[in-house]
Amino acid sequence: MPPTRRQQYSDWHRLLSVVDFNRNEIIGYSLYDRQTYVSATTPSLEFFQTRQSSIVNGNLTLPGQLPSGNHFLIQAIRVAILADTSETAVAAPAAGVSNGAIEDVKELIYDGVGELTINGRPFGTYPIDQTPHGGGPQGVMSNVGTGTAPQSAQYQAATNGIPDPRAVYTLAMPISLPPMTNFIYKLTWNAVKTLIIGNTDIRVTFDGQLLRPR
Repeated sequence: MPPTRRQQYSDWHRLLSVVDFNRNEIIGYSLYDRQTYVSATTPSLEFFQTRQSSIVNGNLTLPGQLPSGNHFLIQAIRVAILADTSETAVAAPAAGVSNGAIEDVKELIYDGVGELTINGRPFGTYPIDQTPHGGGPQGVMSNVGTGTAPQSAQYQAATNGIPDPRAVYTLAMPISLPPMTNFIYKLTWNAVKTLIIGNTDIRVTFDGQLLRPR
């Protein structure tokens, strides 16, 4: 959107420009971290506490804090349950059962909460089912095969929330992360979960705005 006749370029640049190598920049950004829920042994998971070796697993450059001069404004929190697609053999005469990815995701999101702590001080507790991640497969179940065991199988895929980028939890009041200040997001469950599909990765994402120095 170029400046109109009634706008000065400096006003347009000040309000709308993102890329500016001569001054501090404010950009739309996401901080994310990925950890593995180990079936039958994990009571809680801590996120943003390590610098991941792969950008796929996390993008924090320092463990547990932002670099000097960087400020981040958290506007939304998302929790993705990265459950693998499951396959369960189903005998033809047997009643249908939900015995796979959908059941595991249900266990993880309904019985767990997340808590944000900054410099040792709590800044919110959020049930996992109230922090959907807004992408990926939804709960899907289908039967394949001839209808006789063991040639009949049930496929399942599931995740936390519907696959719509608008389906995320937006904070009523954004939370700021100062530079060089310890922070952690911790997921805790009411009991250890034995998952049907085994160990499952979980990713926590903070959406918001990053102020970075020039």
